Amino acid sequence: MKIKSFVWLLALMVLGGCHKPKMLLPVNDNAGPHDINSVTQAYVFFEIHGKDTVARLNKNQLFTAMHWVVHIDRRLPLKKIIVPLQTLYQKRHKKSIHSNPDARMYLSHVDTLRNVLALDDFTDVEIETPFYFSRDYVREYPKITGGKPVLHLDLQPGKLLVDSLAFAFPAGKKDFLAYLDSLKKTDRRPRLVFINADYNVDYGTFNNLLGAVRGLDSIMFRTSDKMFWYNPAEVQR
Repeated sequence: MKIKSFVWLLALMVLGGCHKPKMLLPVNDNAGPHDINSVTQAYVFFEIHGKDTVARLNKNQLFTAMHWVVHIDRRLPLKKIIVPLQTLYQKRHKKSIHSNPDARMYLSHVDTLRNVLALDDFTDVEIETPFYFSRDYVREYPKITGGKPVLHLDLQPGKLLVDSLAFAFPAGKKDFLAYLDSLKKTDRRPRLVFINADYNVDYGTFNNLLGAVRGLDSIMFRTSDKMFWYNPAEVQR
């Protein structure tokens, strides 16, 4: 199946009648691949059970020989999607005679600039949680920096901390990206960028930050595949 041919089907599912599950995908202006062949889909739905928010994973008919596109409701807090993502990772990386080592796992969002369903590659990402922060990781493995500067991003509800600076997010996204761009001609240009996120942040906001940073990845720096979703009550910065 080709991802472009799936866009209208997904739109019907999202906006459809009361007998169909409804999903609100992340919506932002981040680019990403959108013309992928040979894909199969998984969904993480937002549900309310009593007073609890629940993430329900639908992973029927996931074939390890194909690329995966994972659609996650933007309203879910990060802490609710850790287990569904771990379940998908285990299945994605389980070796079998039918597995394709070149197949990737993508997260979806709606790209408002091109009006398409766009993707972020999430195949190699490792999520550390709930009490680990990227500074701890760098202190433990200093060689990973190569002696060059690194940048620690800390996404919290309504704001983004960038080392000693604070930006409103997503409202201040342009200012944040302008700041990153300003680093490229200075001795503070980072070799690695680490994304930390309070695990109470909603997935839509995290997806927006991920795509924005990935948009500069390889042009300025490399975004670390280790990402840190933390419990603010347990982490020390």
